[in-house]
Amino acid sequence: MTNIRSATAQDLPALQNLAQEAWGYTYRNIYSAASISEFIEEVYTREFHDRLLVRVAEGTHFLDLLVVEGTVSGIASVDLNEAGAHLTRLYLYPELIGMGHGSKLLASAENRARTAGKSTLDLLVHKDNQLGIDFYERKGFQRYAGIDDDGEGELGYRKTL
Repeated sequence: MTNIRSATAQDLPALQNLAQEAWGYTYRNIYSAASISEFIEEVYTREFHDRLLVRVAEGTHFLDLLVVEGTVSGIASVDLNEAGAHLTRLYLYPELIGMGHGSKLLASAENRARTAGKSTLDLLVHKDNQLGIDFYERKGFQRYAGIDDDGEGELGYRKTL
């Protein structure tokens, strides 16, 4: 069985494992394994997770999990702001890529942003993450220079909802 649900405080270990696997797969030819592990340890802390959950409770963020056969297997994280919505994370376990799970998570994120009254969904994707670029372009995202972060090698994309 597969479902999408909101993250809770108890999900942090599962999110840490998922992020490590997803980043390790997606960025293996871009960053060193040590850099990826260091990033995950810095970002996926209890403090960071708790701050996100406060924002979820305030209605300025949502953090949804894809659960496959009882296992947290994907995440969609979206910031809501005055300009629209910004997809900050869309991760899956590598073995689930190509099975429609990423599309389900993205559709859920888009629906949640629409329900919150947002008309656009923006994101950043690393310029060397061809898997991500191809996925987002297939899903109707278009290059949008207004949110580029050239210092990190990321490309901005936007979709009208």
